[in-house]
Amino acid sequence: MKARIIAALFTVIGAGLLILSLQISVPFSYDPLGPKPFPVFVSIALIILPFWIIFFAPDKKADFTIEKRSVKLILILCIYMAAFEYFGFMVSTTFTCCFIARTVGSNRMQGWLTGLLISIVFYGVFRLMLDAQLPLGKIFGID
Repeated sequence: MKARIIAALFTVIGAGLLILSLQISVPFSYDPLGPKPFPVFVSIALIILPFWIIFFAPDKKADFTIEKRSVKLILILCIYMAAFEYFGFMVSTTFTCCFIARTVGSNRMQGWLTGLLISIVFYGVFRLMLDAQLPLGKIFGID
């Protein structure tokens, strides 16, 4: 029941984000698509994917206690947001993915390999396929 309530909440949040992302308009665009497609795709995914949980999640008794792991994950993501520009995409994403992997039960080597692989793949996707500029890190003297 708790999973279904949270999934329904994510669906409503996704609908709100879709409405907001469809209102994005810029007077000039530096690329042919503009800034609109990424938030639209993310919000559509946030609307569609929770239906899997709503229809296929096993029934369990609702328990609304906050787990320590959930608080730790939220804290990790807040630190990631704060460190993103200063440490750059590669370093901050590697550490964040490693800490998330460790939080959900992987060992050190799996965590570091997961973080490194995810940061390399996503850097390639954003730079080569989407031609998006990602911060390399002010700590390295590169803006």
